[in-house]
Amino acid sequence: MSEYVAPRNTTPPPGLGHLRGIPRRVTDTQRANLEKLLTNTNSWVLRFAWEEYLETGDLHALIPIAKLTTDQRAAGIAWLTQQQHALYWALFNERVAPNGWIETQPLMQQLRSQ
Repeated sequence: MSEYVAPRNTTPPPGLGHLRGIPRRVTDTQRANLEKLLTNTNSWVLRFAWEEYLETGDLHALIPIAKLTTDQRAAGIAWLTQQQHALYWALFNERVAPNGWIETQPLMQQLRSQ
């Protein structure tokens, strides 16, 4: 059995401009889901499924990295780079990520290697 579950919906709902944000205060569940995502080397969460994934860790919200378009991979890399301090804050309660921290995360390495 594959470790992936096919996404329920691969197109964003019409009229909704979802933003992928890191809450200022994260729950233990959200923190665990962020950590799972960053250490994951196989899948990424698309923007419209972000809130669902963050709240539930639902595998239906994930898409295999191999199925991402070049634009989606570039957007994922850009988002991780832009959000590195917010992610570090959410995970470790420290405001500034150490230099090079985001580049050491398995997800970032995988997005760059495809």
